[in-house]
Amino acid sequence: MPINSVLVVDDEAKVTETIGRFLKVKGFAVFQAHDGEQALVEAKRQTPDVVLMDIRMPHMDGIECLKQIKALYPETEVIMATAVGEMDTAVECMQAGAFGYLPKPIDFQALNVEINKALEHRELVRKVNDYQKNLEQKVDERTKEVQALNVQLKDSFLVSVRLLVGMVEAYDPFVGGHLKRVALVAGEVGKMMKLPPRDLADLKLAAFLHDIGIITLPREWREADYSKLTPDQVAFIKQHPAFAQSILSPSEELGRAGNIIRSHLEHLDGTGFPDGLLDERIPPAAKILGVANAFDEIVFRRRFTAEKLETQKEKEAFAVKHLYQNAGKFYQRDVVAALEKVLQTSDLEPKRGIRVDIQNLKPGMNLAEDVYTRNGVLLLAQGHALTTAQIRQIETFSRMGLVNGVLNIVRG
Repeated sequence: MPINSVLVVDDEAKVTETIGRFLKVKGFAVFQAHDGEQALVEAKRQTPDVVLMDIRMPHMDGIECLKQIKALYPETEVIMATAVGEMDTAVECMQAGAFGYLPKPIDFQALNVEINKALEHRELVRKVNDYQKNLEQKVDERTKEVQALNVQLKDSFLVSVRLLVGMVEAYDPFVGGHLKRVALVAGEVGKMMKLPPRDLADLKLAAFLHDIGIITLPREWREADYSKLTPDQVAFIKQHPAFAQSILSPSEELGRAGNIIRSHLEHLDGTGFPDGLLDERIPPAAKILGVANAFDEIVFRRRFTAEKLETQKEKEAFAVKHLYQNAGKFYQRDVVAALEKVLQTSDLEPKRGIRVDIQNLKPGMNLAEDVYTRNGVLLLAQGHALTTAQIRQIETFSRMGLVNGVLNIVRG
C-alpha cells in the first residue's frame, strides 16, 4: 500500500521539524519548505497528497501559493494554518481551494484528523473523476455506436426508397425517369424558396416517390384516354396520391413524404384531387411538387399541347408559359417564378459518372447509379463505396451473367 505524503510549509524551521516528526510517527512521508516559492518547487518535485501551509510567509504568502498549487495539482489537498483569527481570512482560503483551516498553534490530534479527512476527500474526488471519465468514455462509445447505427439505418432507408422507385420503374419505365427528373427540379425549387432543411429533405423524398400509388392501378387504365374510361374508373385513378400516402404511412419519415404526395395534385381553386383542397390547406411542399410534376409532364409526356416543339428549351419555355397561365388558379405564382429562375440559373442535368469495367474496379470507388441484377434485383445503391468483398461478389455475378460487365462510377 503506497505511503501518503505531506508537504509542511512554514517560515519557522522549528515548526516544520516538530510537525514533521509527528507526521512521520503517524506513517506519513514528510517534505518541508520554508516559503511559498520553495513550496512550489517541492510540490513539483514530490507531488504530495496533502500540503499543510502557513498563511504568513516571506516572498509569497500562503494564499497565493495555495492558488498556484491548486491550479497545477488539483488533486492535492491543502490545509491552511495561521495565527490570524480573522474569519474573512479563512473564507478567502476556502474560496481559493483549501480543504481545511487550522489555527496556530496547531493541535496535533486535530491535524491528524484533518489530514485523514483530506485524504478521504481526495480519494472520493478521484473516484468521482474516474467514474466521470468512464462515463464519458461509455457515452462516447455509445454515441459512436448510435452514429454508426444511424448510418446503417440511413443506408437501409435509401435502399428501401430505391426499391420503391424500382417497383415503379418496373411497372412503367417512363414514370421511373419522371420521378428522378421531378425530384431534381423540386429539390432545386425548394432550395430556391429557402425551405427549411427537414422540409426540403421531405420534399425530395416525396418527389422521388410521388407516383408510387400508380402500382395499384390496372395498366390499361393508366395508359388509357380518360374520355374512354367510366366516371368510376377516373375517380379511382384520381385516388392514387392517397394510395401512395397509405403505402408510405407505416414509416415516420416516409409518412411525412406521403402527406406531401397526397396533396401534390390539389389546385388552389379546389378543383384538384383527391381531396379538393383550397389554397391555404395545401402544404407548401406539395405546391412545389405539383409545379415540378406538371412541368415535367408538359416537357416530356407532352401533356396539355399538341404543338410541335423542336428543342428542349422550347419545350421548357412552353411549360413555364402554361404554368403561368394557370398561376393563381391551379399553381402558386411564386413557385412558378422560382422554377423559372431555377431553369435560368441551375444545371438540371443529372450528374454523370464514368463507365468502368468490373475487372478495373477498386475498393473505395463510389457508385454513380444503382446496381441491379439482370432480373431487376437491387444489389448496391447509388453512392455506395465499394469494398473488396463486394467487388469479388460483383465479379462472380458477372461471370454467371447476372450483372452487366460495366458499372457507372462517380468521377473523382
